[in-house]
Amino acid sequence: MKNMERHLATVLCADVKDYSRHMGSNEEATIRRLHACRAVFDALIVEHGGRIANTAGDSVVSEFSSVSNAVTCAVRIQEKLIALDAGQGEGRLVYRLGIHLGEVIAKGEDILGDTVNIAARLEGIAEADGICISASVYDAVRNKLPYQYESLGEKSLKNIDEPIKVFSVLREGQSAAQPEQSFPTLPDKPSIAVLPLDNMSNDPEQEYFSDGLTEDIITDLSKVSGLFVIARNSTFVYKKQSVDLRRVGAELGVKYVLEGSVRKGGDRVRITVQLIEAATGSHVWAERYDRVLTDIFDVQDEMTRTIVEALEVKLTKKEQTLLAIKETESVEAYDLLIQARELYYRFSKDGVTEGRQIALKAIKIDPNYAIAYTLASHTHIYDYIAGYVPYSLENLELALPLVKKAIEIDQNCARAYAALGWYHIWHGQPAEGITQLHKGIALEPGFDYAHSWLSYGYSAMEQGEEALKYAKEALRLNPHNHVVPYHAMGCAYFALDDLEEGIKSDLRSIAQNPHFLPAHLFIAASNEMLGRRQEAERHAQEIRRLSPNFTVGVCNLYSPETKSYKRLNEAIAALGFPKN
Repeated sequence: MKNMERHLATVLCADVKDYSRHMGSNEEATIRRLHACRAVFDALIVEHGGRIANTAGDSVVSEFSSVSNAVTCAVRIQEKLIALDAGQGEGRLVYRLGIHLGEVIAKGEDILGDTVNIAARLEGIAEADGICISASVYDAVRNKLPYQYESLGEKSLKNIDEPIKVFSVLREGQSAAQPEQSFPTLPDKPSIAVLPLDNMSNDPEQEYFSDGLTEDIITDLSKVSGLFVIARNSTFVYKKQSVDLRRVGAELGVKYVLEGSVRKGGDRVRITVQLIEAATGSHVWAERYDRVLTDIFDVQDEMTRTIVEALEVKLTKKEQTLLAIKETESVEAYDLLIQARELYYRFSKDGVTEGRQIALKAIKIDPNYAIAYTLASHTHIYDYIAGYVPYSLENLELALPLVKKAIEIDQNCARAYAALGWYHIWHGQPAEGITQLHKGIALEPGFDYAHSWLSYGYSAMEQGEEALKYAKEALRLNPHNHVVPYHAMGCAYFALDDLEEGIKSDLRSIAQNPHFLPAHLFIAASNEMLGRRQEAERHAQEIRRLSPNFTVGVCNLYSPETKSYKRLNEAIAALGFPKN
């Protein structure tokens, strides 16, 4: 046959159980969920070395050269989808997956033949949220992957001549990590991860306090240049889990782990902490603080200094000064700030708005609380980026007086400089943004978001190699939170005109958060520039769903007059977005 060739491949087929019923019940909601699920498929298939051969409606057909990667990818897809659609009840889209190894016929980008048909039939007999594999796949992976398998015996599949021996992949209790996963190497300086402190208070609503205290310990340690400190989002992955500290140390690439608990009641607080060498489980230091609540700032300072001493890190004079600074004397203002921070971290429209309101209450109590002004400025910038407010510079500029006030109060407020840099980048002033972000990183080397934002700035200046460096540093500081660092890498590759690598990075970003609009933007533009209109349009539709008022003008606001960003604007315009 002309234009056709045969090759060996592992084929993964997927579809939604009762898809027609979902469409009949609520067509628009089903399509929205389907787009979110497809983002997971797209990213994980690329991440595991596969490619999507074709899609139609709810179905996905993909091929892999590695059998192990195909099975691992299937497990990770199901786990991601179950987490993604949690809480949807009857509206949740339940996928079934089937995998078969054999020869396929390639016709252009499509694949055909019995191998595809068998994979599709295996998917059809899989349980809800299940994965069925053929004997050929089972024989290839049974001793290689950390999963268990249940034999379902021989099955007669529709339109398949011979019965097929079928196995089900059991996910429960198994790791979703890739079998060939390599852990980060230890930094060349003392490294630490601070796990979320357990809330031991009788009131579960005091959870925000233990979380806030954890973040403040991380922030204080991040100011020490002689330490490598893992960011909040990555350590909070282990919240409320019974963890093997050796595994935590290996996954995060750190030598030491701090864990403990907080009990807050009335005007007293009890904090118990222990510093452990992850690889051996040896206790380096442990302490219990039983104090009145007004001593909380002294306790934080004492803890930070004791940890630094235990790890034999020498503080510079500047760092000694920074750690001695108390951001506020008011426990009431501090309590409001950590409530505001937890609401902001939801990154929902209501969470961002409510977080700003509570941060402003903290400012009323202590008008010299620099970090509260900084948080309030963050909420305005995020409102603008997320499209929660109309895309006009007037809305973005609401952040400026707040962040300037923060710096006026505290010229050593690292996060204020970082916020100011973030503001300038979105204002189309990347050079000034880079300057301010470097100031922030100098004061707090471990602030992961500042590294990502700095990467954006260098991408906007078409300094792609420098942008890649800071994106990778952000990913190392925050190995479990891929959304922003991987998008920063995508922007860097875009600036380097490596569109394929950029798409891969942005797909990894939306695999963790399918609603992250900037990643969809660059994927849509890159596919359009590569002549893949169908894929470009699919992500353009997602942009329209996430931000109905999105225009090319939004790109112009943060894109300077550089060759790569002009091409971005042209590609977005070609996809039918209005100019303004």
